[in-house]
Amino acid sequence: HNFTRTASFIVQSGTDAVSINWKLGNKYHLLLENSSTVTFATDPINPCNLLLKIQQGDGGSNEITWAVTASGTIYWPGGGILNTDEPTLTTADDETDIISFYFDGTNYFGVASLAFDTPSP
Repeated sequence: HNFTRTASFIVQSGTDAVSINWKLGNKYHLLLENSSTVTFATDPINPCNLLLKIQQGDGGSNEITWAVTASGTIYWPGGGILNTDEPTLTTADDETDIISFYFDGTNYFGVASLAFDTPSP
């Protein structure tokens, strides 16, 4: 087969405290201007991979508190659950972290790629 098209996905975006509806798309860009709580308010319809791009606003030093998900729990490497052993996000001005999640239909399993140097938002 010769494929001539690429797959693309809807990207949601928001600033600070957000309630993410993963049914609307599997990519989310979050601009942190303040320390905030992030909630996965609506789960995807089926198991899938999700990406959360987190960019520090001007000044940096903002942190995330992870809220309970709609269906299950967020698990982190090393046995961490929700706000235990979650990644320490980059807090430098204008830096970006990307967190990848695997959603198994109930729970989220997250890993982080940290400290991408990005331009000001």
